[in-house]
Amino acid sequence: MRSAENVENFIKRVCLKASAQMHERTLNDALEAQEKSRKTKSAKFEPNICRIIMKSPITKLAAAAVIIVAVLIGISTFNGTTAWAKVIKALGEVENIYIVSTMTMPDGTQVQCKWWLRRPNCLYEDVYNRIVIDNGQERLTIDKENRTAQFSDSFMPYNPLEEHHMFESINRLRGESSEEVEFVKLDDESDETTLVFSMHCKHSTTEAEGKAWVDALTMLPRKIQVELISESRDDNPKSNEITCNYEPIADDVFAMVIPEGFTELPRKQRGVMSGRVLDEHEQPVANAIVFVTDRAGQFSEQTITNESGHFTFKLPPEGVGARLWLPVLLRAFVEGVPDKIAWSIIRDPDGNAEPGGQIPYDVAYIDNDGRILKSANGITLRMEPAGTIAGQVTDVDGAPIPNAKVKLLRCEPADKFGNSTPTSIGVLRWDGPDELGIVQTDENGRYELNNLLQLWKRTRVVIHAEAEGFVSDTTSFRTKGPIEYEELDLQLYRAGLTVSGVVVDNYGELLREREVYARVNGKDYRACRTKTDKKGRFRLVGCPITQDLQVKAELSHNHWPPHEKERYMSYRYYADVVVGIDYDEGKMEYEVEIVAERPEITIEVELKNTAGEPLPYFPVEVRGAPATISSQWRADKKLDQRTDERGYCRFTKVPNVESLRLVMWGGNSLFNDILSKEEAQNIEDKYKKYKWTEVPVELIPGRKEYKVEVTILTSEKYEQKK
Repeated sequence: MRSAENVENFIKRVCLKASAQMHERTLNDALEAQEKSRKTKSAKFEPNICRIIMKSPITKLAAAAVIIVAVLIGISTFNGTTAWAKVIKALGEVENIYIVSTMTMPDGTQVQCKWWLRRPNCLYEDVYNRIVIDNGQERLTIDKENRTAQFSDSFMPYNPLEEHHMFESINRLRGESSEEVEFVKLDDESDETTLVFSMHCKHSTTEAEGKAWVDALTMLPRKIQVELISESRDDNPKSNEITCNYEPIADDVFAMVIPEGFTELPRKQRGVMSGRVLDEHEQPVANAIVFVTDRAGQFSEQTITNESGHFTFKLPPEGVGARLWLPVLLRAFVEGVPDKIAWSIIRDPDGNAEPGGQIPYDVAYIDNDGRILKSANGITLRMEPAGTIAGQVTDVDGAPIPNAKVKLLRCEPADKFGNSTPTSIGVLRWDGPDELGIVQTDENGRYELNNLLQLWKRTRVVIHAEAEGFVSDTTSFRTKGPIEYEELDLQLYRAGLTVSGVVVDNYGELLREREVYARVNGKDYRACRTKTDKKGRFRLVGCPITQDLQVKAELSHNHWPPHEKERYMSYRYYADVVVGIDYDEGKMEYEVEIVAERPEITIEVELKNTAGEPLPYFPVEVRGAPATISSQWRADKKLDQRTDERGYCRFTKVPNVESLRLVMWGGNSLFNDILSKEEAQNIEDKYKKYKWTEVPVELIPGRKEYKVEVTILTSEKYEQKK
């Protein structure tokens, strides 16, 4: 029998990403409009072709197979109008699904998988040699090949049923990928009870076609057949047939019963984090709220200490995918006591950054697998003075905004050199879970964030504010020392402008799947963000109402999924482009065109020393003004290289950006180095005597090829020339 990986790879090729759940108000409006349309148009069949780009997963139980959802998105009603709203409504009302997937391998053998899913949290999965039963409390895993069974805690709190891998995790693995699908309703095969559609799916490396049979009354699929028509590996399935049944599923399907003749293994235990909270006098602190979150924010939980000051967190069960990535932040405080905080950071053992201040740390035992924390016990958190950030939230005219929500998004502790990044020492998420750490402004727009860590100098603090009818905003500042009290006022723009447009390059190529967002006075407002469609079009809604509104197309970062290597490497980088709007007071909708200049500059470089000798394998890097050429761009398109044995290198597809220059430094490290680590170290030792050198590239309009000859001075000769 073929491996699960091969079958899943097949699903990843022919399955499609579904659109996100429609907002309830939009759904009601769409249904109302559709009902009016139904009353005014005839009910005869009309040919209908829908081309769609599906970007984000649907989180509805009835969307139990990605293929099913993809087909449903393209369905049309008898009168030819879209049935999207009806489909979403139908899916939302389904309580039970029984799915059978039959895959045919190249040698003619068949692999059958079955799923029973029942709201809110019941799952029976029979896939290959394994059966999994999960009822929201317990989980039973049955290994048919080894004839063993093992109980564990339910995965549902961490992997909800609507995120089951059958229709959710495969989409997540695909990242930001998109599929083009064409559906054609087959009039000669459809009738009043069943709609039949042909479907054609094309991916960058895979092409498939098939049919879908959909109940015309319920708008739910009965059967889907898909067959690969492109070349495929011999161990991948060639076709797949999915059947669906929506009848109620009996309770005994989800019964936790070990089959006769199977050996029960010991219950699978979960890791824990445990410890206690003490005050300044080493006395236990009862009823303290303890909050823990890992670097990636996958695990974010809170609990309360008992009378002895002890706390315990159960870590996610092994296999759910939610891991605790080091470093892990722990905070503890008592409600009503704003000036005290207990905290610690369990560091990443592989991290190189040294903190710029003291981290309280008292942990007796840690079990970790590299950067993944499996358990930590004997943790002691001691209370110390806490800081406060307070201020006023107003609109751009200075009027206070009551009931605005303000939260500490994160802190980025500086290292010993004063540098701070989201991943250097700290964690990415400091808010939550839920409403923890969120405060509301009073009638005067005042807020106060208490129980804050008094972190050291140059720590970056990030604050987020939002209010109904306004564009949410994120503001940051760097501390001048430990925070005791900091006053920080926040200003929000009213939301309401809509900007539509197209993104193209100077050759007329439409730029699809590119991020576009609002910008005001040099500040990005990513709350107003979208991506261009396959025609390069975009639509930003709820943008700041101001004459200073601009639209930015972020073209210097590749957001395409790296695991789709061919597609990822085909990404064409451009310099980011910012355009303004022709603001007219009272006008709420605008149209813009964003034109990017294709990178076409070629730069040849020759390096020599003062004796006229070539400098082989010397690092050379192309740079521009800050944020114009991303590090990702430099790595993917080789905008940092070493010279060859002749001291020569050549850069192609260089962008026309501000402050374009060449940077040469013997100690520079390269992303895709042609040398081994040992060879690179030898070169660094050899060239460390040379001075850091920057040479500007003076661009001439219309000229695309440049040759630059550079003489590199040693530090000694540089001082002599001075």
